[in-house]
Amino acid sequence: MMYSAIARRFFKFDSMKVNISELQLTISTLLEKLKENKGNEIDLEHDYFWSLSSEDIFNIDENPKERGLGQLSFDLELIEKLKVENFEYALGYHLEYISNILRALGIENLHAFQ
Repeated sequence: MMYSAIARRFFKFDSMKVNISELQLTISTLLEKLKENKGNEIDLEHDYFWSLSSEDIFNIDENPKERGLGQLSFDLELIEKLKVENFEYALGYHLEYISNILRALGIENLHAFQ
């Protein structure tokens, strides 16, 4: 299987290791470019989204058994609470909340970099 040079920078495909520093730099750069093109605050058009369980999301051999409903405004609230608490109670779930926001920004701003 062929992978791009960019993908190979982030992942060692034999072990699926993610280079956090490289990923952080890429995310920061993309957010900075989005801010340059769209401003510091961006209104999201959608609030609710379909969510798959942790068991279902990576099980590509079967159709999802269940799906839930996620809410971006709730994710933003939890991220803000984490900042107010000085990241004292940071959990892996916070990465999921942030990923939901990043996904929405990406979907709703596909042409922001043109």
